[in-house]
Amino acid sequence: MQKRGDIYRYTSNKTTKNGREFDFRWGCVAAHQDHIFSIYRDQQREFLRFVLDQYIKEGVGELDDSKLPDLTELKYHGVDDAVSVLGSVAHIRDTFIGFQKHLYARQAAM
Repeated sequence: MQKRGDIYRYTSNKTTKNGREFDFRWGCVAAHQDHIFSIYRDQQREFLRFVLDQYIKEGVGELDDSKLPDLTELKYHGVDDAVSVLGSVAHIRDTFIGFQKHLYARQAAM
């Protein structure tokens, strides 16, 4: 995960609205990543860290189920490589969908 200062430099040219959306995304990740990472094994955590970085940088669309093939291609350069690291396609999808309920969970509920 990048430090907040690095992320702000990345988004220095964003509009105010996008800046607020970015702050919200960054806040969600900062508040919940420890809990999320505690649930998954090392290889899954590495993939989820990548997904969360994309989410912070690009927006909520990165969490859409339709983005999963693009994200695995970007991270692992192919489905076969992703499967060799993370397990079956169904398992990868379950991980990708499953962590999202924790991302927006209320602090008190955790």
